Amino acid sequence: MAVHKLESLKEIVAEKISNRTGLEKADILSNFSDPPDPSYGDLALKTFSFARKMKLPPQAIAQEIRQKMDSTREFQVSSSGPYLNIVLNPSFACRHSVETVLKAKNEWGKSDFGGGKTVVIDYSSPNIAKPFGVGHLRSTAIGASLYRILQAVGYNTVGINHIGDWGTQFGIILAGFEAENTVLEDLEPDAVKKAYEIYIKYSEVSEKDPVFREKAKEWFSKLENEDDTAVKFWKIIKNSSLEEFKRTYSKLRISFDYYIGESFYADKIQKTLDFFLEKKLSKKDQGATIIPLDEYDLPPVLLTKSDGSTLYSTRELASVFYRIEKFKPLKLIYVVGIPQELHFKQISAALQKAGSIEEGMIVHVMFGHIHGMSTRKGTIIFLEDLLDEATERALSKIKEGQRASDKEIDAEKLAFSIGAGAVIFNDLKNKRVRDIEFDWDRVLSFEGETGPYLQYAHARICSIIRKAGTSTPDPSHCDLLVTEEEKRLALSIDMFPEAVATAAREYEPSVISRYLLDLAQNFSSFYHSHKVLAAPDEKLKRARLSLIEACKTTLSRGLFMLGIDAVEVM
Repeated sequence: MAVHKLESLKEIVAEKISNRTGLEKADILSNFSDPPDPSYGDLALKTFSFARKMKLPPQAIAQEIRQKMDSTREFQVSSSGPYLNIVLNPSFACRHSVETVLKAKNEWGKSDFGGGKTVVIDYSSPNIAKPFGVGHLRSTAIGASLYRILQAVGYNTVGINHIGDWGTQFGIILAGFEAENTVLEDLEPDAVKKAYEIYIKYSEVSEKDPVFREKAKEWFSKLENEDDTAVKFWKIIKNSSLEEFKRTYSKLRISFDYYIGESFYADKIQKTLDFFLEKKLSKKDQGATIIPLDEYDLPPVLLTKSDGSTLYSTRELASVFYRIEKFKPLKLIYVVGIPQELHFKQISAALQKAGSIEEGMIVHVMFGHIHGMSTRKGTIIFLEDLLDEATERALSKIKEGQRASDKEIDAEKLAFSIGAGAVIFNDLKNKRVRDIEFDWDRVLSFEGETGPYLQYAHARICSIIRKAGTSTPDPSHCDLLVTEEEKRLALSIDMFPEAVATAAREYEPSVISRYLLDLAQNFSSFYHSHKVLAAPDEKLKRARLSLIEACKTTLSRGLFMLGIDAVEVM
């Protein structure tokens, strides 16, 4: 990915200070902070870390830097104790931000931070034989966003959907089909629904009836040994499930580089078991095979049960070996809920113990739960039902506010973009480890911290630019942008690449969500204070059009990284 080197306002200020003082630019950048009070300036430079090199107290260093920077055209400085306060000139800030964004266009926010190294991201991972439940929404939304964010900062991203298509639950389903005298022809249509109903019914039977439980074990053993009938039933359920999953993913514009189910690793299990045995890292314990992890202060990894059957952890280890061999990744990233924290600690420790990975190669991107989510259809939520209801509610809002002049708008398409965007943004607006509350009215509101609020800001800018007609944006007039609101918007725009890089480093899409809310609020403050189409003269009008064009591009790029449509009308 070719990325233009685009200097931020911070980098320009740091370079100017470095040239005048001899301090290292990187050291200056690392010591920038937000002033404790906005009235002090736009940036503050902490001088504590320079004291040893300059052999002066921090307060004296701040005063010395101020004296050397008095005649700088781009910004003014003042000192306050150990801090250097920096006030950027509005015209400089506006011109730089606008020119940078309009030059970068769809490359805006990209960087070479990742250096082309490969990261594998494992996300979504629904189970076949079950409708796509809303419980997988968080992994899907967070993972898809991280895929785009990490790609934007220069990583070669590989997205894998690790489908749950293996395990003892299929023994229960197959034994249930036998009990119900179900034949292959009975499965179509609605194979997923029928398999799910059987699983729910016979899971309870399995808990109470040891005879049925043994029958379920026999059926899963048949599946593992490629019994013709078992495999045919399993393939129909798997293929039907994948069709349903892909239909939902298509609606959300989410795709994967690979769909690799647990079953893919079935023939790789023995090689995994042999590896740990040959390394003398596994042993028998009461008939089961374990990898002790006492030195990591963790419980052992269970490789096989006493009856010789393998487990999810065994297949997980096999998948890691496969991914390392195939992709040679820098990181293996798993977007999975908090309850799996111990599992990934054990997997990582076992592989480190074997010398197969370095510490930190496996990254567990954990997240909390969703509370309060329900639809009009009931309390058991499927993702497709949730999206349908979000669309229905958004359509109702659109029709309430629709004018006669809006007849050409594809209301249903717009409703889906707003509804799906609202659901995704509600998921991504706060730190992922937090549990989140779901309230329909708040989620779909056009005000406050919501997806529709951001989409409305983007659509409003598109409307202004359309109405401008022949008055195209022109950054050459940006020296006319001298007000505080114009500067605040320009500074906010300039921070976008930094927000993307931070989101990538912390595996935290909410960094971009919070950034976009601040950006939209700064646009709103600017727009309520200054006229664009009715500006006092044509040059100022074109300068302001350039500023909001840069804002529109930034909103669009940020929404894209979250997986939300940047709609042009609302």
